[in-house]
Amino acid sequence: MGTVDQSAGTFEPSENGVDLSGLVEARGYIAFNGSTGSTIRSQNITLTKSSTGNYTLTMDVSVRADGSNWAAIVGTVDRGIDSQTAVAGTGGNTQIYNAYVSGRTDSTITLRARNYNTSWIHQGGNDNNSAYSWGISAVDPSYISVVVY
Repeated sequence: MGTVDQSAGTFEPSENGVDLSGLVEARGYIAFNGSTGSTIRSQNITLTKSSTGNYTLTMDVSVRADGSNWAAIVGTVDRGIDSQTAVAGTGGNTQIYNAYVSGRTDSTITLRARNYNTSWIHQGGNDNNSAYSWGISAVDPSYISVVVY
């Protein structure tokens, strides 16, 4: 493995001939709690929570120095639970949280978080009067991370 000099911001490739000289460094990043709108850790990006599941990330001028030539990568989206168990009679319903970039300008990223929920509905009686139901709703995950390159 190579060596990293954080103070100089350099990486020396390893002796086995791996060339990492083209490695792109992140221009900015943020990890935040969607429920509270609080920033957990960030560099060159600030957060504004506008409503449930709707966030605006504002990039420092150093991130957008060359106009709109950047890319935002949404990473971890955490519901804040350790496990999920289907309730009897629900057909194994699940709740999946997702966050995505819904818009952008030269200085901001609009991010949305949604819950994709499936559930099992039984109409009653002894016939097979059951069906799956799907829905999408705005949510505030306990942890969302975004990196801008």
